[in-house]
This record gives sequence, C-alpha cells and structure tokens, in this order.
Amino acid sequence: MPRVEDLAEKRATAGSKDSFLEDLGVAAVLIRLDERGGKDEPADWAFHGIPKSVSFPPRDDDELDIGALRKHLGEREAKSQSSKKSTAAKAKDSKKKAEGKASFDAPPLITADDDDTDSGQHPWVSPDDETLTAGPPATLSMPLPPARGAATVYLAGCGEDACVIGRDARAQVAIDERSISKMHARLRLRDGHFGVVDLESSNGTKVNGRALEVRAEGRLKNGDVLTLGDVELLFLDADMLFERLPDLTD
Repeated sequence: MPRVEDLAEKRATAGSKDSFLEDLGVAAVLIRLDERGGKDEPADWAFHGIPKSVSFPPRDDDELDIGALRKHLGEREAKSQSSKKSTAAKAKDSKKKAEGKASFDAPPLITADDDDTDSGQHPWVSPDDETLTAGPPATLSMPLPPARGAATVYLAGCGEDACVIGRDARAQVAIDERSISKMHARLRLRDGHFGVVDLESSNGTKVNGRALEVRAEGRLKNGDVLTLGDVELLFLDADMLFERLPDLTD
C-alpha cells in the first residue's frame, strides 16, 4: 500500500503533471486521517499532547499503596480544577473589559455548508437522481493527516462500474479494519463527479460527519472526510492530489 511520501517522490521525479497522473493510474485517492499501528490500535503519534504514562509517588514495598495513589490523583485533580477556575476568571474579566469598549457588528462567518447558492452542495443525492452537480469554485480547505508522509493512501480506480470499499480482500479498495464491513460502501465516478453509497454496512458511512442513509448516494468533493465505521479518510481526486501533495508532506 503506498504512502503519501511515496507519491510525493513520484511527483518529484515525474517531470510533469500528465506523467504523474498517468503513472498514478486512478481517478482519486483516499488518505488515512486516523492511521493506526495495527488492527484498531492507535499509533504512538496519535497521542501527541497526551501523557503516555502517569507518574505515581515512590514506594519502598512491592505492594500497591491504594491510599497513597488516591491521594496523589486527588492532588492532581485539585490542581487541574484550580487551573480551570483561574482561566475562567481571567476570561470573564477580559469579557467585561471588552464590553466597556466601542463595538461593531462583525460580518457572519460563511462556511461551505452555509452556501446554498447551489442545491448540489447538499451531500445527499437520491439514488434515482441521475445528475451530481458541482458546487461553486472555492479555495480548498482540508484536514491534514497527522502522520503526514507516513499516512497510507488507498487508490480508488473507480469508473462507471464503481468500486467497492470493504474489509474483504476481494474489495477493490480493501481496508483491513474490524469496524469496516466486508463490503462497506461503493464509490462511483459519474459525469465527472464522485458519489458514495453505503452498502448496508454494520457501522455506517458518513461524509463530513453526517451519516448517509443506506443505499442513498452522497456526493464527494475534494477535501471531504469519508468515515467508514471508525476509519477516517481524506478524499482527493488525482488532479487535486498532485496540487496538494507538498502540503500533505510538510
């Protein structure tokens, strides 16, 4: 299975975008955003910022001193609560000061989900709807894989016949994770746009955190996060992959 760094190396040596796309040989890729060290086992880097161990008070005997342990954890909790109260008090004081100054109405924050200029922006499309419309052009905002260059890439060589994502080795996009059904979802490229359908999976399929109804087709756009069970995947078509590979490896 290729990794982001492998594709970055191909891009650097390809000489041109056309050569890279020809060598890639697929229309889109799925990049792991939740990379694991083994079956459903998070890798070490998944815990950045979280202590890997808890220090306990030293003891001379070989028996676990429950009383000392409780006291130690209680002191840690008390310090944590004190810190939270201090932070809240400072925030409250800053708010009062801000309210005493002149204010103005800031323009509303516009997100992709707020843009209703195109009904095709809605990620759910009826299976009977024969058109998947593209939304208005916008600057792509996408999550970056925590593993960066080490992130696994799944090649989605899908056409009109579609391709299946699942745990079964016979699936065109095989992902060996227990939360994924043997035949979990179907990807299809139709009229230049990708769609995804949940194949009555046990743990469901989501696009950007919103669940798809069984057998209903949802449109996939560059930068979308496709969730299968508890596996998260970044969707990019081949053209966008070429453009954004430097961002994925930095």
